[in-house]
Amino acid sequence: MTGAARRAGGPDVVCVLAEGSYFHGVAALINSLLRNGFTGTVLVGHRGPAPAWTAGPLPPGLDLRLLPVPAGWHLTNLKPHLLREALTRHCPEAERAWYFDADVVVMGPWAHFPRWAAGGVLAALDVADTFMPPCHAFRDAWRALAAEAGFACREVTGYANAGFLGVPRPHLAFLDVWQALLRQREARGADLSRLRDEAEWPEFSRADQDVLNAALMASEAPYRFLGVEALGRFPFTHILGHTMIFEKPWRRRHIRDALKGFQPDHAERAFWRYAEGPIRSFTPWEWRRKRLERRIARVIGLFLRRSLMEW
Repeated sequence: MTGAARRAGGPDVVCVLAEGSYFHGVAALINSLLRNGFTGTVLVGHRGPAPAWTAGPLPPGLDLRLLPVPAGWHLTNLKPHLLREALTRHCPEAERAWYFDADVVVMGPWAHFPRWAAGGVLAALDVADTFMPPCHAFRDAWRALAAEAGFACREVTGYANAGFLGVPRPHLAFLDVWQALLRQREARGADLSRLRDEAEWPEFSRADQDVLNAALMASEAPYRFLGVEALGRFPFTHILGHTMIFEKPWRRRHIRDALKGFQPDHAERAFWRYAEGPIRSFTPWEWRRKRLERRIARVIGLFLRRSLMEW
C-alpha cells in the first residue's frame, strides 16, 4: 500500500494488472474512475518497478495499493488470483471486486456498475463470437476441460471479454472455478507463461478469455452480460472504452496509422481525454509530442480514411 493517509475504503475494489508502459493505462483508468464518481481502493498487481506517480501525492478519494504478483504465469492469467486476493486479504470489507485491463477506461457514471452487478458476476460481450450459442463447437472442449477439473457445465449463450469483470462477494467461488480451470490447462501441458500458447487448439487460442468463458459454464454463480456496445466500439455508447484493435494508445504511431487511413477510434479518444488528469503519467515533453502527433494524424484523416473492415 502507498500509505495509510490515502485509505479511502468503500464497497468496491478495482483490480488491474500492469508492468512497464502499461502503467500509462493504469493512470488513465484511475482518472476515468475518479472523474465518473468512484471512490475507494484500486489494487494494482504488477511486475517490475512502479512509476514515480504511484508514490503520490494522489487525488483524494483514492486508496492506491501496489501488489507484486508471483512470477511464472503470464500476467493475463493472474486475473482470478488478483480478484481473490482483493476480496480475501486486501479489502475484506469490500462488497465487490472489479477487474479492468490496463487498456480500458470507464466512460459513464460509476453508480451504474454496482447496480448492474446486483444480479451476479458481470461481464461484457466480446466483439468476436459475441452471441456464441450453447451449441458452438468450441464449447465441447471447454466442457471436457471442466469435467477433468471436476465440474459439470450449464448452458451459456454469449462470449465474454476478459478485459472487464465484476465479482460480488457472495459469488467468490466463481474465481475458484476460473483458477481451477487454468490449473487444469497447465496440467494438460499448456504454457501459461505466454499470452498465447500456439500449440493449443483454437478453442483456447484467446488465452485467459476462453477459460473465463469455460468458467461461466462450469460455475453455478449467476451472471449478467453487458452488450458488445459496452466496450466502446460505437460512438453513441458511454460505458467503457477498450482499445483492442491497434497498438495501445501510449505506444501507437498515430501518423503512420493515419497514412494507412486509420484514425483513433471512440475508445482511444476516450483514453486520451482521461490521460489528461488528475494523474499525469506522461512527462510534459511526452504529452506535447503525443498531442502534436494526434493533431497531425487528424489533418491527414481529412483526406485519407479507411474502414476497419479493411484492416
